[in-house]
This record gives sequence, structure tokens and C-alpha cells, in this order.
Amino acid sequence: MKQSSAFSLTNEIVEQVAEHENVDPVELPPLYDTVDVESLEALFENSHSDIRVQFSYIGYDVTVSDSDSDSIEVSQSGSQTSR
Repeated sequence: MKQSSAFSLTNEIVEQVAEHENVDPVELPPLYDTVDVESLEALFENSHSDIRVQFSYIGYDVTVSDSDSDSIEVSQSGSQTSR
């Protein structure tokens, strides 16, 4: 996933979860309490192959993939919602 800024990847994850929760992103717990955001950002910044990372964040399953079509998927545990 080639982002204009590494910060935008983690920002997008938090924004999508906040949208599902109908809250402002600043009301959510820090993403860094769940996943090593620096490593996540570095992994996708320097990617030259297909990568898929999955983790749980406040009751949501988050999947970030870097393939032909970059994507972030956020779904409540047990459901499927793509962004």
C-alpha cells in the first residue's frame, strides 16, 4: 500500500473504525495499544510484494492488504464489510 504519508495508513484505519462506531476518531483508544503502528506503516511503505495483515481493534477485525488493489477492510467480528 503506497500511501502519500505513513501516517495516513493508520489514520485511515482509525477513521474507518470510528465511522462504524459513529464517533469522532479521537474518542477511540490509540491504535498503538493494539498493534505496532510504526512496524505496520514500515511494512506497507516498503512493500514490493503482496502482503496481508489482520488484527483486532476494539471489537473489529481489520485487514490491510497490499496487492493489485490496495485495501483496508474493517468488519465487526463475525461480519464482512469492505472499504
